[in-house]
Amino acid sequence: MPKQVEMRYARETDDLRPLWNTAFQPDDAFFARDYRPERALICCDGGIPVSMLHMLPRTLLLGRQPIRAGYVMGVATDPAYRRRGLAGNLLNAAIESFSERRFDCVTLIPASGTLALYYQRFGLSMRGRRPMTGGGYFDGRPASNDDIPKLTAFYDAAFPSRVERDIFEWETILLTYAVRIGVDGYTAGDERGVLERVPVPADSPESECAACILPLNEQAETLLVKNRPYINLLYT
Repeated sequence: MPKQVEMRYARETDDLRPLWNTAFQPDDAFFARDYRPERALICCDGGIPVSMLHMLPRTLLLGRQPIRAGYVMGVATDPAYRRRGLAGNLLNAAIESFSERRFDCVTLIPASGTLALYYQRFGLSMRGRRPMTGGGYFDGRPASNDDIPKLTAFYDAAFPSRVERDIFEWETILLTYAVRIGVDGYTAGDERGVLERVPVPADSPESECAACILPLNEQAETLLVKNRPYINLLYT
């Protein structure tokens, strides 16, 4: 790591939104509802964040067996600081932190197939599933918070192996996306189109950006051999 760059956890005074916006579309829902400074690892130059990632605790069901998953999201580096190994240093530190806290696995969703190859250097291989979506919304009415129990039932039935979603996450999805619910399922999406469709069409191909997973113990490895979990944290 360059001598002038410091790696540490974020503080309340650190503003990570400018760095986020250099790499992703603005995400007010994440920063308002799920962001915690103590979950953000950052590299700073002169006190200014130049590289970051966020570490979220999640429950991953593998064949309905719950395990603790550390979800890494929002990996971003200022363009002027790229190719210095900063993101790799942060990722190694995040994996070590999850391991020390006895998480069962580490997972993330790469933005492209090329990035998936990059994450393989850290032991994160493509072991999750993420069906491709697209097209318009099917006929149905807009969903509301009152529909969360029904949305949860559709989601759980469609994906026996999955990231669990609590009420908090469903509320965030409903705030962030256009969700339409019908008799047999739902769609969720935004200006990019449908990002999640339940039930999944039988002929739906797999996305090249399916989840990368690193098991941290034998139990997780054994369960992952038998199950390919659906991982699609919409609001991140």
